[in-house]
Amino acid sequence: MVSDNSIIHDSLLTIRDILRNGCTDPLSGTRSVNSQFITLKGSRRPKEFPVVVLDHVSSVGTPLGIQSEAMDMNLTFRADCQSTSVGYDNKGVDWVADDVINTLRTSQRGVSPQSGTQSNGLYDFRILNTFPMDEPGPKGLHRRIITFNYHYQTDVS
Repeated sequence: MVSDNSIIHDSLLTIRDILRNGCTDPLSGTRSVNSQFITLKGSRRPKEFPVVVLDHVSSVGTPLGIQSEAMDMNLTFRADCQSTSVGYDNKGVDWVADDVINTLRTSQRGVSPQSGTQSNGLYDFRILNTFPMDEPGPKGLHRRIITFNYHYQTDVS
């Protein structure tokens, strides 16, 4: 559950956990114990490709009334999908990006009390944009950046 005291941190962990539970790791069974398919930016774990790196981009708060401290927070995140191949095989960056989008899109309500974004306080999922950011050269990394956001309302009591 996202807390008013740690909105950014809790939101990132919630999104990470939903992606870990909903996305298919193409290296499942062969990925090293120290590596993670879905990780947070700044993680010191070794990377094995493909990998998805989550990051918080920005937050904008709008007051919910003149005499209220409650706010509607617009939280923007980025999923940096990285792979050594492109395309729609299960290790290609396009396949990984589609898996991330579909998992976030279909995980708003969830199937158990704490599994969806709405039950954790994150509403109104939107994909803002996706774009490629490949590195040049034959051994360049293929990347697709997905920018998305949620709304979160701080306590109104």
